Amino acid sequence: MAIAPHLATAGIDSILRQRLEHEPLTALKRSVVGVVDAASAFEIRGWAVDLCDKSIPVMVEFYADNLFIGSVSCGEPRRDVLDVVGGDGKYGFIFKISTAHRASFAGGRTLIAIDSVSRAPIGTSTVVYSDAAQHWDAIVATRDELSQLRRALERIEARLPEMGRLASIPIKAYDEYWERFYRPSLDVLREQRVRSGRLTYQPLISVVVPTWNSNTRLLDQAISSVQTQTYDRWEVVVTDDASNSDEVRLLQRRYLEEPRIRWIEATAREGIAANTNRGIAVARGDYIAFLDHDDELAPDALYHIAVSLQDRLYGLLYSDEDRIEENEFGRCVHHTPFFKPGFDPDLLLALNYICHLVVLRRDVVAAIGGLRTGFEGAQDHDFLLRAVAHLSASDILHLPRVLYHWRVTPGSVSRTPAAAEDIQKNIVAAVEDQLQRLHLTAKVESHNDPVGSARQFATRVRWRLPPVAPNISIIVATRDRLDLLRPCLDSVLDSVLFYPGECEIVVADNDSADHATRSYFASLSGRPQFRLICFRGPFNWSAINNAAAREARGEVLIFLNNDTVVLTKDWCVELVANALRQDVGAVGARLLYADGTIQHAGVVLGVEGVAGHESVGETPEQGGYFGRSQLLRSAAAVTGACLATRRALFQELDGGFDDLNLKVAFNDVDYCMRVRKAGYRVVYNPFAVLYHLESKSRGREFSEAQQMRHRQEAAFFRKRWSDNEILDPYYNLHFERFARPFERLRPPPDISELSRL
Repeated sequence: MAIAPHLATAGIDSILRQRLEHEPLTALKRSVVGVVDAASAFEIRGWAVDLCDKSIPVMVEFYADNLFIGSVSCGEPRRDVLDVVGGDGKYGFIFKISTAHRASFAGGRTLIAIDSVSRAPIGTSTVVYSDAAQHWDAIVATRDELSQLRRALERIEARLPEMGRLASIPIKAYDEYWERFYRPSLDVLREQRVRSGRLTYQPLISVVVPTWNSNTRLLDQAISSVQTQTYDRWEVVVTDDASNSDEVRLLQRRYLEEPRIRWIEATAREGIAANTNRGIAVARGDYIAFLDHDDELAPDALYHIAVSLQDRLYGLLYSDEDRIEENEFGRCVHHTPFFKPGFDPDLLLALNYICHLVVLRRDVVAAIGGLRTGFEGAQDHDFLLRAVAHLSASDILHLPRVLYHWRVTPGSVSRTPAAAEDIQKNIVAAVEDQLQRLHLTAKVESHNDPVGSARQFATRVRWRLPPVAPNISIIVATRDRLDLLRPCLDSVLDSVLFYPGECEIVVADNDSADHATRSYFASLSGRPQFRLICFRGPFNWSAINNAAAREARGEVLIFLNNDTVVLTKDWCVELVANALRQDVGAVGARLLYADGTIQHAGVVLGVEGVAGHESVGETPEQGGYFGRSQLLRSAAAVTGACLATRRALFQELDGGFDDLNLKVAFNDVDYCMRVRKAGYRVVYNPFAVLYHLESKSRGREFSEAQQMRHRQEAAFFRKRWSDNEILDPYYNLHFERFARPFERLRPPPDISELSRL
């Protein structure tokens, strides 16, 4: 039985492309691909998957010539197919041919497998005999085709990014995405209402709506968005800050018959914080949610909140959000979705990324005392900072679903320069207060970027070194390429003058043979900071750096590629100060290509099967998705091209990098995975900036042996870490994994079981 041609000609990408060319995106419902791996008169084995909906097993029908001989549902685990197309991997089938039909194959019959729904063929037809000798012929043929199979798999692997693009929707087409996946059907809403009534725990959720001279049409829509919730144990508290509008009073009268909607009126205007606190004070709910007077809740917002509270009464829950705006035709358009990361204390110090929808347990709000005056424009940020300081990270839940629609109006985006400056000052004050509250050795200032522009309403937190700065070891692995190594070490030697502690530079030389390189080493031997360690044998990035780490004397290790050049003189201070934080285990830098575009701004897990860098090729000015490349934040992993970690922790985690199974690729990601598994966070620091001429010193991996090793290391990484462990907590589940990070969207995740993970 020929295997390689079937995989090669399955045409996974071409099938989707052809269908997309002839059918509109919304009409594309099914695209089945598959292969018959082996066929005899006894059984048929293979796999099939619907690329448009991998969750539903394909039913395969079998015909011998024109005779129907049976069918089977795909459900056997196929790791090889999982590595290519993703999903749960249960795409295999094994069909046993009945004794009655087996005899009919004596003279040979043409076997055909088809998808029972689309009637599309699966693989190609083949002639099957009941003669056992046929199997020996197949074995001989298969041996000759093993090399072809390898090349076919390589071609399929190379097509995965394009497959992901074809099967996903660009984030720029979010309005179409929302219409397709988020506009609720009556059946879904009806089912949610039924399920709401069956929930074991049915908390009362108070929705506090502060108002002041509001646009009554938009306020009415905001209130209506609560009335239409599929979870009905709610109340609305509209708290008015002494509006002088008759229209607001008329709107109030319209809701007099609805006991779940209450209006609280102030006699004098006191500001947003005091006005919101009035609503909190009279709220009766077990949980308190907040809704701005011109925004809207998704109809299933409170339903998903209630469902998430069945197994644990979280202290704070927050969701994704988008923005709504009426176009010139009066149609409400959804745009600028913010698909948020999981809880990240550093990102919350940098900016209020939690924002909307936020729901807090009543006792949490009472404990922190509501909103505070004196932080106008930043009162929500201050409120959330104090709330998370009161809670453990495990008591905070992010729901990756768009449950809140933030309306864009002229008033929501227009501010005078003076007003914007006041808000920025209040944000800095709120973060400074948080740092003092938590006794953190850091100072905060308005955001600034050493290689880009400042981000409005964001901050930069500078973590301080202890009074006696620790000794550090900068480890540089190298082999020849003096043209790269010299600028690297020159920039490092210049920059360590700005580090207040002792610093050693450990160069781990992997069999350099070039005379100029060896002469350069000799010229550095007189420098007190410089040490040379020789490592013999084939290139093994992990083993070289592990050997150097064992010889290093520093309390903090900084692993640095030999093709980097320091740009910010305080890079060591930035990396080391963060690496010394008790809850941080590894720190990475922002790396730029020679042309100034980004090479590394953190690592995203799951991209193209294992991991990939984000913001690659973007300018620092672009800032990444909602400012991610410019902000100090948590990351799932960072590159080993510039990675700082405490030496004690490095030694504790199995002696550092895995030099047996991950000699060249994914060793840095694997180390970061072990750091997080041990209970520490990984931090991306954009304020430590270096050039990185990626992998120039050893070339790109084009040889067949290098590609084979890369695939083996990728396979080992996926074997070591489960699918749940490879889920990036800071990369929203809405984003397509087989595409550039943050550019394309997959269907919304099922969040019904998310709180149990």
